[in-house]
Formats: sequence, C-alpha cells, structure tokens
Amino acid sequence: MAVKFGCTVWTLMEPDYHAPYDEAVRKVAEAGFDGIELMVDDERELVEYWTDKTTAHMKGLLNSSGLELIQVCMFQNMIGGLASLCREEQDKAIENLGRVCRLAKQLGAGAVSFVSPCPEGDIKVRTTATLPEYYYLNLPDMVLPGGETRSVEGWRFDAKFRLYFPDNFEWETYWGNFIAGMKRAEETARREGIRCRIENRYNTMTPHTDTMLRMLKHLEGDYMSVSFSTAQAFIQREILPWAIHKYGSRLTHVRACDGDGLACYNLPVGAGICDWSGILEALDETGYDGYISLEWLNDADKEENVREALAYLKRKMGV
Repeated sequence: MAVKFGCTVWTLMEPDYHAPYDEAVRKVAEAGFDGIELMVDDERELVEYWTDKTTAHMKGLLNSSGLELIQVCMFQNMIGGLASLCREEQDKAIENLGRVCRLAKQLGAGAVSFVSPCPEGDIKVRTTATLPEYYYLNLPDMVLPGGETRSVEGWRFDAKFRLYFPDNFEWETYWGNFIAGMKRAEETARREGIRCRIENRYNTMTPHTDTMLRMLKHLEGDYMSVSFSTAQAFIQREILPWAIHKYGSRLTHVRACDGDGLACYNLPVGAGICDWSGILEALDETGYDGYISLEWLNDADKEENVREALAYLKRKMGV
C-alpha cells in the first residue's frame, strides 16, 4: 500500500491553536512526517495573517522542511452556513470556501478540507464539553430546565449531551437545503480548480458513513470526496474497516486518532482500542494511496506521542 504519513498542524500546537504556524510546521517535519495539513482559523486570520507575504514565506518553509502540503482546512465557524436555512449565511460560507480555495492554490495544496456543517443557529448545543474527550462530570443542576446553562469559571458542563431543536423542526427541509449547499460547494471547487473534501463529524448533517454516502449520491463527485476521521466514526460506534470499504474510491484522505470506546475519543494512535491492523488492511484492499494524517488535541506529551504513533503505524505496515 503506497500511503504517506502526515500530521495536522494543530496537533503540535498548544495551548494556542492560532497563527503563526511556523514552530508547529518545524515540529511536524522533525517528527519525520511526509506532509502536513494547514488551517484557516477564521475570517480575520484569512485576511490579516494569510497575506501574499505570509503565503510566500510558508511555501518556502514547507519546501525547506521537506513537507508536502496535503490540504488547507476549514471549520464550522467558516463553513457552517452550508447547512443554514438563511440564504445570507450560506452565501457567506460559499464565499469563504472560494477564498480558501484560492489560498490553497497559492500555497500549492492538494485540496481544501472542511468539516461537515451543522445549522448551529437553529439546533442548539447547551454545553462546551465535546464528545471526542467527553467525561461525565458530577456537577448537578448545571443545565437548567429549558436548556439554559449555568456557567462556572467560564466553562459549562452537563452529564448529558443535549440538542435543542426549533419548533416545527423538519429534517427533510434541512437535508434538502444542505444538499443544495453542497452542490454549490462542489461547483465552487470546480470553478476554482481545486478539489475539496468533507470530513464526517458527529452532531452535523453527515455524522456517519451512511449519511455521507447519501449526501455524495447527490453530487457529481469530481471535485468532492471524503476526509475520513476515524475518531468521529468511532464515536458513532462504527466498525472502521467496514466504513472504509463502504466509501471505496470516495475516500481520499484519512485522519487517524484513537479512542477508548468509553469516554475519550481523542487519543494518540495505538493508545486506544481501534483495530489499526484492520483499518490498514481495509485501506489496502480498497486501493487507497493517499495520506494518513495524525490528529488529536490537548496532549501533554504530544511531541513524543506523534513519534510513537507514527512508528506504531509503520510497524503495522511492515515499513
């Protein structure tokens, strides 16, 4: 299997996940990776940080570090409007995508990746705890009746992950609107001449493999494929090798992260219970030849752990 190994820039950034990225880029190179994923944190960063001067500097840094730029990544704050019923919000998401596509081309990236969007203006999440590293905390009455949350030291806790839906919520209305947004996103990628990837993510319009495949049936597929997050699929209790076979050629990128199957889905590869032998075998059987990128957050020993995880995967592959 002719795969390469990469790492997201934010995996080696802590505690601040914002530009500049130079130090993290050097750490990724020093750890022995073939490629790296960069990010655009928000619209302000896109304007104020990613200038022509910074772009030229980053291209030089990547070249001197021997790193291939796998993709440039966007998140809910910039792309979430794809799932919004508000036309202005969807237009803004499309505008953001076009601008990041142009940046990615300037940087020489292979693609643009974005997380599956959520209509967060309508469907509310009343906790800042997130499922990838979600622990049940014994702090009663932190969520008040009706979903209002009491704040403690700037954090909000709830032993149950709750969603609050608007009155007269109709799933098919949101789904049809989302598909229309994704068609616009694919057309934007085609117009800008750079391929895009959508990442499966819990609590979004496409949280698991089957909804991703349902969405892809509505697209032409020439400029839109899948960035498969093992952690996000594992949260849904998916069998990861089976998911890989389902995606087949639609899968063009892999984000590798482990989990314990209980409370934490944000562990270094090899530190949890994911079947990495089965995952690698499925990738081989489906003819996958792209990148496997490591991604996790809030790791006190991140530099040591990325090296160990990279070595672990290479041993599994017999490299």
